[in-house]
Amino acid sequence: MKNKTRFTTLIVLGLAIFILLGCQLASQATPVPAPDSGPDSPPTQEPPSTQALEPTPSQVQELDISSAVLTLDDLHPGFEEFSPEELGMSMEDFSDETFQPEEVFIFVNIQDFQMVFGFNFLLTSKLDRVAFDAGVSNPEITIPAFVSGMGSENVRDEKMLEGLEDIGEKQIGMTMVTDLEGVPAQVDVIMFRRDVVGAMLMSMVMEGESPNITIHELGLKLDQRIQESLQSTGN
Repeated sequence: MKNKTRFTTLIVLGLAIFILLGCQLASQATPVPAPDSGPDSPPTQEPPSTQALEPTPSQVQELDISSAVLTLDDLHPGFEEFSPEELGMSMEDFSDETFQPEEVFIFVNIQDFQMVFGFNFLLTSKLDRVAFDAGVSNPEITIPAFVSGMGSENVRDEKMLEGLEDIGEKQIGMTMVTDLEGVPAQVDVIMFRRDVVGAMLMSMVMEGESPNITIHELGLKLDQRIQESLQSTGN
């Protein structure tokens, strides 16, 4: 149980670094200037916008995404649900100045020893969403920072996860092997955004073991939960 607690804490630190890097990447983006039409050219008229209005931060903060989580019904038989408190943590352990998770969920299959951990959070402002997308779009920067931020020992065999395009609007995934208190573990991680909701999802098994349920299947189920939650709130 000590290994599980340490790992979830390190994952949160990694995600904080991921979001901070996204903010930096977004702030470094250079706007493309409009082409010079010349002094004799008539002014260019902008076509009417058909894009939906961006929700205000106050509107996003009012959203209830408490149902946008995985449940035991989404998992295969054999999993048990744990609260952060049961693992010696509190919600404050998952928060910092960068972000405030809305919901945290943890499941463990004792028989197959698979741990599923995740949380969601509201991307309140447009800058938050741009920063998240910038991080997702620059995996060569964010993934090494994420792995280093976790503080795990002997992280190796990092590979990008493919075939995740049906999860969220923006997504990134990776798999790796790492040592947790000297125990080698296979770790799969997905981060994705659906509208104004960001999500992080992790699956861990012992190295060489097959998961009871794949990270892709978990991601699809979580994305579905998020969409249902947003629809119920009218977003």
